[in-house]
Amino acid sequence: MKNRSILLIVLLVIVAFVAGFSAAGRQRWEYQETCGTVGNLNELGQSGWELVGATNQTLDIKCFYLKRPK
Repeated sequence: MKNRSILLIVLLVIVAFVAGFSAAGRQRWEYQETCGTVGNLNELGQSGWELVGATNQTLDIKCFYLKRPK
């Protein structure tokens, strides 16, 4: 009986652990692309945006790729 109780508890812990990684529990992200100068990045950061990439379009203009939680 004691072994059966331990086995049941272990199974419940495993099921709870696996359920925590379900698709419904994953973080969803919102993405934004903005091109221009570096000046507005601080404002975007204060709005919750995180810089994840950047490219050079010309010497003066860069494109920034940002994300934030939905």
